[in-house]
Amino acid sequence: MSGEGQEPLQKSPCPPLLPTRIRGQENMPVYLIIDIAIIDQDAYEEFVERVPAVVEQYGGRYLARSAEVSTMVGDWQPEWIVLIEFESIEQVQDFFASPEYLALVPLREQSAAARAIIVEGYGH
Repeated sequence: MSGEGQEPLQKSPCPPLLPTRIRGQENMPVYLIIDIAIIDQDAYEEFVERVPAVVEQYGGRYLARSAEVSTMVGDWQPEWIVLIEFESIEQVQDFFASPEYLALVPLREQSAAARAIIVEGYGH
């Protein structure tokens, strides 16, 4: 899944808290982009069954969740991509720190290796 020059996927605990705004603009959505390599299909299916309710509880909305990924530029070859929209970085922080999500972290780590980033939306 990772090409030359890319860091290998890591199993890791939840990320540290982020600044309240990436660029200081208010009312901008943020997007959680997750690159996933499935390790244990059965465990991943259980995780995928359980995590959407928690995402929604903390204000997240799935925009994409698919293995149908086409590389347009470069050698990035993700196996699975998830794209979730949140209204704010605070919602992402609350989601990652929630007891409901933290209870699912061992299942996530057992089932998949992942890289995740947050990107701030663009305002017109």
